[in-house]
Amino acid sequence: MSHLHRFAAVLGALLVIGLTDPSIAAADPAGPTDYRSEITAVDPADDGIALRMIGGDSFLELAVTPGVDVVVIGYRGEPYLWFAPNGTVYENERSPSRYLNEDRFGEQEIPSIADAEADPVWIEIGADGHFAWHDHRTHWMNRARPPGAEPGDTILEAVVPLVVDGESVSVTVQSVWQDAPSPIGALLGGLAAVVAIGVLVRQVGRTRAAALTGSLIALLALGVGVWQFSSLPTETGPTPMLWILPLLALVCASFAILSLRNQGWDDPISGLIMLTGLVMALWGWLRIDGVSAAIIPTDAPYALDRAVTVAAIVIGLAAVALAGLDMGLRISRRPATASSAQH
Repeated sequence: MSHLHRFAAVLGALLVIGLTDPSIAAADPAGPTDYRSEITAVDPADDGIALRMIGGDSFLELAVTPGVDVVVIGYRGEPYLWFAPNGTVYENERSPSRYLNEDRFGEQEIPSIADAEADPVWIEIGADGHFAWHDHRTHWMNRARPPGAEPGDTILEAVVPLVVDGESVSVTVQSVWQDAPSPIGALLGGLAAVVAIGVLVRQVGRTRAAALTGSLIALLALGVGVWQFSSLPTETGPTPMLWILPLLALVCASFAILSLRNQGWDDPISGLIMLTGLVMALWGWLRIDGVSAAIIPTDAPYALDRAVTVAAIVIGLAAVALAGLDMGLRISRRPATASSAQH
């Protein structure tokens, strides 16, 4: 069964490479949040621009009609972004806002090249007249809760200044602390996972139950992951781990199911099932904040997202335990079998 060992090694290597990819580590994508920011006013109104918040309060997106010239003003009054009339989007390399906006909390160090008083140095960063960025005027900038506030309260109101075709435009943004989400979706996901595992263990045994439930949750997770990944603009840095992890788990589980059907029990097959479980549990754990947060950065129904996240953790851990138990029992019986054969 050396081909199974090679198969597992390749998948493991892909997983390690994916998780350690520096481009993924450097990104600061939208995450779950308890605050919703909304654009409450654009003064004066202008049909040539459209703005929206992404991920509750994480990114501000601006879309500009062709032929319209827009400059976004940075935190120190400097030109920060330029949406040219031909649709090209530029960022001012000398703008301090460029570096502060690399992460949600503005914790990046501002290099010496940044100078709000210097002439802009424009670098192309987008096309089609739209771009999204962390704008710290649009969200709560502290990891701690707003002091003296509670869900339902407005926690900030600020203005993002633009220059549209030479005219000053003020974009007012208001952020509100949201109520905690209903736990029903997460509870149903966990309950469904436990029931599915219990029923299949009774019908087909531990290892096959682990393989079947592992493949099912990997398929659901793949759909949820692709849905979330495609919900976010590329410039917001959605991690491909949203769909890579469940895809790896699905391939492992599918290969294990085919091998079990054709060849019966084998330790490498149990290893693949355990790898499936580990990957799914990891995928769910990386997304666990979305279970308790009011807003998840996805277009998928929140209840579905939470249910699949919890089910992935439950089924993932169960798959590791069930396949590992069967493998351990088979290994423990081998010395006795070999001894009996000698007599």
